[in-house]
Amino acid sequence: MKNLLLLLIVIPGYLNAQGENVPYLSSDDFDFELDYNFKTKPSNVKDVAYSERELNNSTENLPYVKMRIILKNTSEDQFRYKVHTNKSDIKLNRKIKGNDDFIIDMGFSDDIKDRVHAHQFSVIIYNKDKDPLSKIVIEFSVNGDMFINEKLMGKI
Repeated sequence: MKNLLLLLIVIPGYLNAQGENVPYLSSDDFDFELDYNFKTKPSNVKDVAYSERELNNSTENLPYVKMRIILKNTSEDQFRYKVHTNKSDIKLNRKIKGNDDFIIDMGFSDDIKDRVHAHQFSVIIYNKDKDPLSKIVIEFSVNGDMFINEKLMGKI
């Protein structure tokens, strides 16, 4: 019974920290630039992706994805941003300094599509009291479609 009570107290706070009921940041208040280049994937046994396609453990250059987010029209309410992934990682946690920009390192496109690594990234903007104000959600489907705040914006 104590465990159930603890879960009822902890889970709503966790969901709120992840931005469940937070409105999307207006598309007028941010821009993005997709940096899609090629990198050599290191041979690392624990990160090898077994997929329907093939074992991806080669020394050839593979598509790699980074995204630059540019925050525009920031207000004094907006104090900090955090970038969360669907794998419960926090990629970035920084204070906002005026109109800010930052880069989210997303990884190899095949790993994103195959769900080996994170396929959803949430930028949550907080006020000084650590209350979430708005969010930007970037999500990739298994076929490579890229959605930003539930709008199809391209493909990786």
